Amino acid sequence: MNNTNSLPWNAGLPSREVEALRRRMMEERAQLLQFYNHDLHVGQAMHDEAADDSADRALTDHEREVYFTLSDAEREQLRLIDEALARMAEGRYGRCEYSGEPIPLDRLHALPWARMLAEVQEQEEDGILR
Repeated sequence: MNNTNSLPWNAGLPSREVEALRRRMMEERAQLLQFYNHDLHVGQAMHDEAADDSADRALTDHEREVYFTLSDAEREQLRLIDEALARMAEGRYGRCEYSGEPIPLDRLHALPWARMLAEVQEQEEDGILR
């Protein structure tokens, strides 16, 4: 069975577009997991190899904190991708979560895990929407 024919209807997007966006998100997801695992191992190794010198230890602690901070951002992006893939599987992908309007394909190509229209997201980030 062709996978693109079995995808649910998603905001009227052509199934080939939905499948291409799904593949892109799956690739991004795999890459994020790879980066996350690397950052986690580096942070643990830094802790294990911490120097006795307090200045070196402070620098090592700061570097480890940077790695874990990056991991937090990566985990957030992973969460957004997983939510977009779930919306796709449910047939809700490509619609603004606030207005219900279709998200333009150009925006989805730029940010496949977009949940809202650009102007709606800006209003949310500015605290205009509740």
